[in-house]
Amino acid sequence: MHVKATRYKGKKAQQTGIIEAYGILNVTLWWIFNICAIFWKVQFPFHARYYDQTNRTKYVHITCVVAAIILPLYAPLAIALKGGFIPSRFPPIICLGREVDANFYAVLAPITILLGIGTTMLLLILWRIRQHMSDQSFQRSRNTVLLSSAESKIFCGFSVLSLYWSTSTLNVFPHH
Repeated sequence: MHVKATRYKGKKAQQTGIIEAYGILNVTLWWIFNICAIFWKVQFPFHARYYDQTNRTKYVHITCVVAAIILPLYAPLAIALKGGFIPSRFPPIICLGREVDANFYAVLAPITILLGIGTTMLLLILWRIRQHMSDQSFQRSRNTVLLSSAESKIFCGFSVLSLYWSTSTLNVFPHH
């Protein structure tokens, strides 16, 4: 059975590219905002508890929702104004911007920066939770607890993922 790949042209490529660029940045922003909320609760529990008691967290969440909807709009608009979208060679359903620099600075660089910041925050969250757990076990048994194999695998996985994302964006597009 032969599958025929369709190639988008004209308005269809523009629409698909705008949706893809917006969607990728939107998902990344939602992820980083959720990580920031967890980071705030774990690293600053007294301040977070005070905000919860005064019902101020709803304003923070509303601001995050509005920012996650509005902020990703710049990327597809910048790429569309710079040169538009064209279908990629493989897979043909992905539409990229015509200009390499516009793709890199509007989509790939913000994603890489946000993923690096989010991965660092996740590592700090895990470190803080582990520190809290080892403090409790230290008070009970008077010896420190080493990282388990699952936790060391998580740390290695996040490190490899952040290293991969930070280096892969440099090699996505050919340089001039």
